[in-house]
Amino acid sequence: MINHLQKVLKNKHALLFINNHKMKDEQIGGWLKGKKTGQIVNGVLLITQKRLIFFRKICGCIETLETIPILKISSIEQKNILGIVSLKFYTSGDYLKIKTFDLKGVNSVCTFLNNIIDTK
Repeated sequence: MINHLQKVLKNKHALLFINNHKMKDEQIGGWLKGKKTGQIVNGVLLITQKRLIFFRKICGCIETLETIPILKISSIEQKNILGIVSLKFYTSGDYLKIKTFDLKGVNSVCTFLNNIIDTK
């Protein structure tokens, strides 16, 4: 049986990120499919030991890559309304908000992030 983390290799956005933008010393610890607030097209939110990444590529030429260093995340807000999970990651002057139906992904991202925070 394939676990959630192994499924990242089957996601087109995740594969493009891994092949083109992942740093050599990064390990993906969690991921989820979702949308940034105000966007129509899904992308992927990935978390590594160094950063939180939202990535998507549409029409073969329009790419969105947004990153937040893990140590800059000050808090997380999570809401679940009728199965739609909204995650909001805050830094000192900004935030990244994602909406998703991917509950396993939410658990993988939040668990990995909490483990990193607990060890710092």
